[in-house]
Amino acid sequence: MVNLSLLHRRRAFLLYASLFTCSLAHAATKWQDPTPEELSMTSQPQVPGAAAVILYREETVDDSNETWSYYYRIKILNQAGRDRYSNISIEYPSHSSGDTFTITSITARTIHTDGAVVPFIGKLFDRLIQSSSSETTREKVFALPDVQVGSILEYRYTVQLDIKVLAFGYSVETFVPSFYIQTDMFARKEHFLWHTNQRSVSYSSMLPGGLSAIKITAAGPGYTDYTIDRDNVLPVPDEPYMPPLRNLVQKVIFYPRMPSSIHTVQEYWDAYGKVWSKSIDDFIGPPSKLAAAAAEITMGASTPEEKLRKIYAAVQQMENTNFSRERSAHEKKILGLPNPKSATDVLQQKRGDGPQLTTLFVGLARAAGMQAYLMAVANRDTGNFNPQLTTFQQLNDNLAIVELDGKDLFFDPAEPFCAFGQLYWPHSYAGGLRQTASGVSLATSPALTYKQSETRRVATLTIDPSGHESGTADLSFTGAPALRWRQSILFDDETALHKNLETYLQDRLPANTEVAFQTIDNLHDSEKPLIVHFQVSGPLSSLAGKSRLVPTQLFQLNQRSPFPETKRTLAIDLVYPERILDAVRLQIPSDWQVDNPPAPTTYSILTLPAAYASHAQLTANGVILRRDYILSPTVVEPNSYPDLRNFYDEVASKDQEQLLLHIKPASTVSP
Repeated sequence: MVNLSLLHRRRAFLLYASLFTCSLAHAATKWQDPTPEELSMTSQPQVPGAAAVILYREETVDDSNETWSYYYRIKILNQAGRDRYSNISIEYPSHSSGDTFTITSITARTIHTDGAVVPFIGKLFDRLIQSSSSETTREKVFALPDVQVGSILEYRYTVQLDIKVLAFGYSVETFVPSFYIQTDMFARKEHFLWHTNQRSVSYSSMLPGGLSAIKITAAGPGYTDYTIDRDNVLPVPDEPYMPPLRNLVQKVIFYPRMPSSIHTVQEYWDAYGKVWSKSIDDFIGPPSKLAAAAAEITMGASTPEEKLRKIYAAVQQMENTNFSRERSAHEKKILGLPNPKSATDVLQQKRGDGPQLTTLFVGLARAAGMQAYLMAVANRDTGNFNPQLTTFQQLNDNLAIVELDGKDLFFDPAEPFCAFGQLYWPHSYAGGLRQTASGVSLATSPALTYKQSETRRVATLTIDPSGHESGTADLSFTGAPALRWRQSILFDDETALHKNLETYLQDRLPANTEVAFQTIDNLHDSEKPLIVHFQVSGPLSSLAGKSRLVPTQLFQLNQRSPFPETKRTLAIDLVYPERILDAVRLQIPSDWQVDNPPAPTTYSILTLPAAYASHAQLTANGVILRRDYILSPTVVEPNSYPDLRNFYDEVASKDQEQLLLHIKPASTVSP
């Protein structure tokens, strides 16, 4: 499936209803006729074995009518390309603050190698693919007709922006686009254009040739065209666990030029930060407006922490419109649900988008007598914050900060099922701008630790004389892995969750093991571990002569090192630190015994840091096999890749060890 927003998943945060960073291309006036060479080509020399290449790609942002458009021509080179690119998905944000992105004029066709044209006359499908505390992402999907190896796929569409209501009534910056030059395919030719009447524009180029790659021309009264033309653009790197693509690809980022009265980067963030902070405070209003509600919510609480926990729980129970079904303007009118213009509106409706709920949480904390602030951060799933790039468009999510016992605690109240005092992982160690008691300042949110994200896997099994196992397996998740499983029910039902959990366990056990979901505990209680219970049965052991071999690390039997490559050019993004604890309690037949159990093992890499330990403990009727895995870093630089690779190689080798079981020798009785 072609994802046309591969590099631009998230939209800017609460103030910027207009800051949609997906640059969309100008719809060409007519289709391009394929050349004989394009029809007959079977490969691209610069990318041997490529599944497909972009013959032409065009993107335009037109400020005169607030539209973006795409135009793509893709050549399918092999069956993998046909399978991957014959379905087109167009991602777009869907937001409740009043701004809408209407996708129009979708046209497409398939061209066969003989030049025959098959127009697209099929159906468009719209579906939700992602929600977060700051936005909901939907996609329109359609399949190109009769795609074959050698076909040329051609399609275009326009996006119309309709800004009706800014979330807080303030617009700190005017919209400016960003052009991401590389995609996952080699591109023979690309053309980008921004037609704008904005006069104070700066730009940053990460292209060969730097700023000289951007052509600037007058385009009629008051308008300027910024044009970028590129030939033979290599695809984005493809390595496992890559950092966000926005950090890696060739790109041109536009942003408003600093006023002449502002001379330094710090002055920019101070000045614009004050405008941003005022809009937050105006939305919240004086604490007295929320005082009665805060008192009711915190009734019975005796300490500031107890009060804050009650406020956090109350906000999390409200409808988060980034995760719920989008209502039409007609429905909102009938239900009396206007777009909230203040924290009081959010409270009265008991609903709001992510930024509004986070801001309400801050307001209620203030009303309860606490020092509370908002922080705008760059979501690490899409890119890192660069303070030298003087634009608020980098900041696309929000956190709450509350001072308790002299310490700043960070909260993510708009992330469903995010536990009190924890952060959704892309919001951890994220740079941004925060309110303070004296104004605003640049800041970084706290990093997660492995102690906050823990997975425990415990199996209690009995092996019969034939080598067949049966018993139970219990999985326990806290922190980031628990949040991932819990949030999955926001997009699908619990039956699908049960099946996905079965698959998770099945993929880690010996082949032909039967896994049956039993029950799940604390699914909706984020303050407790998420615990899942299974029944398992199957062929645990294998014959080795008259003995049997049993894997020492049952849950890792099918896992291999994720880093087989000897060299690495990019940093490794391991998402979040975690700890995994395994225990397998194995009961064997009374006439069997364990032969030479493996010695205890510990292995660590202090430079990462990472650690591994395994241990076999003999019992009266079997053995207990334990494993402890800890990975602390979030990002590993390429120069530390050899250490990381060696660590995973050692762990994988140890995880594949086998336990030898055999029948005890018959007792010798003297005559």
